[in-house]
Amino acid sequence: MKERKTLTRAQPPPLPKKNLTLRSRYLAGFGLLALLLAAGIVWILRRERLPPGDPSSPPVQLTENLPHREFPDTLEGTFAKVSYELYGSYYQESSVESSPGEMRATIVLSGLTEADFRDAQTRALVLAQACDELEKDGPKIFLAIRIDGPASDGLGNYPVQPWVSISRVQGLTGKINWENADEIKFSKVFKLDDIHNDYLVSWSMASLRRK
Repeated sequence: MKERKTLTRAQPPPLPKKNLTLRSRYLAGFGLLALLLAAGIVWILRRERLPPGDPSSPPVQLTENLPHREFPDTLEGTFAKVSYELYGSYYQESSVESSPGEMRATIVLSGLTEADFRDAQTRALVLAQACDELEKDGPKIFLAIRIDGPASDGLGNYPVQPWVSISRVQGLTGKINWENADEIKFSKVFKLDDIHNDYLVSWSMASLRRK
């Protein structure tokens, strides 16, 4: 197994004093996000139960016994820690850009197979649920997830490139009944921004199984 590169990021400069309250709210909010992971994992286990008569789609487990990783005590570090715990070794990197009243967060995943798509969608919904909770009393959150992997370039080569790019639909906070998670359609919560032609069918089938 080839060794993964460890991504390190420089510590951001101190925020201006006028933004300290907002920054503290961000950090406190993502502390809540970490707590929501426990509820999210329970939801995942419930979602992954096979429906009667469907033995052909065994549940996919993305997470595993993960090695301990240190993340900086910053907004970006907290978001990276949550993403790593949710997606396991498939998590590659994340970025956070914040300004008064809003935050833009992006997760990059790699190494998934076509069979992992359904589970990746479930975990994306866990993050969307957390964002909804945080937006009620906090900043507007723009969440994007990109999945990278080897895909044909049409010339017989399979370089690593974006497979799927999705982003959370805005304006749904407070409208989704997360208690009825089994009835939530993935396509209502996340929009498909881009997808490689080789994986269009696999991603669509994963979405259909979520209906």
